[in-house]
Amino acid sequence: MQRAAASLDARPKRRAGLEGRSVVVHAALPWLGPIRGGQVPFFTGLARRLAAEGVAMRVTALGGAASQVLAEQDHLHVVVGGPAPHGMNALHAGPAHVPGFWYLDGSGTKENSSIRCRRFDPDRIESPEAEYFFNGVSGFMLRENVSGLPQPAREPQEAAAAAIFLQRQADEEVSGRRLSTEEMIRGTAEAAAGRPVFVKPHPDSSPRLIRRIRALCEGLENVRLSHASIHDLAQAARVVVTHASSAGFEALIQRKAVITCAPADYRHATLSPRNMDDLHLAVREGAREMADFPFGKYFFWFLGRQCLEPRDAAFEERAWTRIRESALARA
Repeated sequence: MQRAAASLDARPKRRAGLEGRSVVVHAALPWLGPIRGGQVPFFTGLARRLAAEGVAMRVTALGGAASQVLAEQDHLHVVVGGPAPHGMNALHAGPAHVPGFWYLDGSGTKENSSIRCRRFDPDRIESPEAEYFFNGVSGFMLRENVSGLPQPAREPQEAAAAAIFLQRQADEEVSGRRLSTEEMIRGTAEAAAGRPVFVKPHPDSSPRLIRRIRALCEGLENVRLSHASIHDLAQAARVVVTHASSAGFEALIQRKAVITCAPADYRHATLSPRNMDDLHLAVREGAREMADFPFGKYFFWFLGRQCLEPRDAAFEERAWTRIRESALARA
């Protein structure tokens, strides 16, 4: 018992704030080189602000030997490009649904972020500021055909009942999905009652998954596989359907009714069917149900307030505030 007590006493004590501590960035391999080379504005800005506060930033390969050793030490940890090792208290950084915006979140990124659990209150957001932000971001994205992934040149599409945007994962890899890919496509096609439905596979999907999706679409009379720009497909469609793809979030810039069939951090702005009957109703009535939704305010709340923009003059101060608050919460 004496030896156990001595061992416990020898453990590093948590210190309030960041005095004498480092911020350790655990980066998955695709991110490691660019971050170390100063090619990722999020981390160059963060490092500059930390240095001004006398706090060192170290970058290490996520899951490597150094990463594992540093994870056991009394630092603040930021993980990018992968899940945090079991037991690690960390902030999670990563690109948000719209290029140029980032998460810095204690729970995770995308569907794992804490944004999903927060309350969106449009009454607390000023309309002029929100509309200015929304128009600036949406205008640029539509005008320049900007998306999270490269898109084909813009070309008008025929009017459709729905556009379905698929994710790269197979069904079993989509966390918490309420409807399978096949159910999502078949249910949307049924609700469309003969009107066209576009299905766009994720460009990084495996050839095997693409073949399965193509065979499914060919068996449904009103469903067409398409590789057109997501902006053109969203514009042509009455509603957009997805599991929780960033393409669904991007459809909000066209004030479209979006239907999410798996947990999404942007669920506040979507309809979320739990079964086929719900999906049928959402496809038929979604555009009417969401006609009065405050898309401009939501876009500003999600990107402008919950996420961080490295190009913004206030980025470094906002990032530092989150780092400092996280350190104090874990002290």
